[in-house]
Amino acid sequence: MKRINVQVLTVLIMAASTCYGQQDTSKIRKAEASYRTGKDYLKEKKTDAAISSFTESIALHPTDSAYANLGFAYLQKRDDKNALFSLNKAIDLNAGYAWALGLRGYLYTKMDAPELSYNDLSKALALNAKSVEMPVRLEEADSTDNNLPGDFIEDTTALHLEKERFKQLYVTRGTTFSSVEEQYGLTIRDYTKVIALYPGNATAYRERGYLYAKLNKNEPAMADFTSAIALDPQSSGALSGRGALYIASGKPDLAIADITKAIEIDPEAVNNYYNRGLAYYHKGEFEPAIQDFTTVITKGPPNALAYRQRGNLYTYINKPSLAIPDLTKAIAMEPKEAESYAIRGLAYALKKDYKLAIQDFTHAIRLQPDNASTYGNRALAYKYQKNYQAAIKDYTTMITLDPKDLSAYKARGEIYRLLGKKKLAAADFKKAEGSF
Repeated sequence: MKRINVQVLTVLIMAASTCYGQQDTSKIRKAEASYRTGKDYLKEKKTDAAISSFTESIALHPTDSAYANLGFAYLQKRDDKNALFSLNKAIDLNAGYAWALGLRGYLYTKMDAPELSYNDLSKALALNAKSVEMPVRLEEADSTDNNLPGDFIEDTTALHLEKERFKQLYVTRGTTFSSVEEQYGLTIRDYTKVIALYPGNATAYRERGYLYAKLNKNEPAMADFTSAIALDPQSSGALSGRGALYIASGKPDLAIADITKAIEIDPEAVNNYYNRGLAYYHKGEFEPAIQDFTTVITKGPPNALAYRQRGNLYTYINKPSLAIPDLTKAIAMEPKEAESYAIRGLAYALKKDYKLAIQDFTHAIRLQPDNASTYGNRALAYKYQKNYQAAIKDYTTMITLDPKDLSAYKARGEIYRLLGKKKLAAADFKKAEGSF
């Protein structure tokens, strides 16, 4: 049986986790006290004291709220560089933090980065849609900066910016894009502006790297992820992004090294286990690959691709009884995915259940009629059933789809020989030797 070439899908997911593991309870209590003190200082407009308190809180126990309030305090001081750094950290820890997204969106308007501003503020509005009727505390800002929300103090449940005020802060371009590529290009341009202003901003390099990767511009993506890692060695997103690119470029050892570091930093990001599983798979280390796909299955939401990958690996190590349940689950989740049927067909063939193997290969062919290897696998199953005419027909289709596959000529020639058709067998054997 021919092995199925499972499609390599590297996953670049911008996911953040707030998991820090077990920390000393006394440190957490001290951090919470410093955080509350910082909030009080903000209300009293003692910005420097607030920055000191939030910084102390973060040193003891970093949280999204402490970083967001620190970012707001820096905004009050018009220290945009440190404000951006702090807000990036808050959003990395909590991608759905509407208040931090709103503040960063405002900050991007000052940098003339309209796409970034639009993206952040749109997300903030969407996240805050259920809270727009809540009371608003928004005083006029200092006259030197009419856009800055002056006494805008973060609430744990709502974003305290008026809806109309929000609309004034961003440029809507969403309906003018002719393609996704154009949108990515404009966003890349904005990140380039941010990097020019603040070349030490690791997040901008990381996010621009994601966009380059989505556009299949792997060289600049790799450069950006590398820059992000140099600036912030704890950037799990940049490490996992670079690791995925190493997989695509056929460098599994480098991929495993990067993704393992990303997992150490953020053990809850399930996509990292998936990508490392792919890297082990390409390296030919099937057992650790299976372990990583198992982690994806047990720790993450239902994932047809992880079941398919693990099922495929079980067929490689000749454990069809384990492969079949995995592939059956993958099929239940994605019933129109031909590859799952084709791999399960291989598993049934390993168990010498050729009837079920042929059923699965047939289903796969209906869904993907141009896959030559599936015809070859079904032909072999027909051969084991001694249905030689059906096998010849499938090998002939296989040859039509892939005339350069010499193994198909040899296999068909062997069946002709079994049927006593010596001239046809000799012709195929000659072609199998590369003589046409």
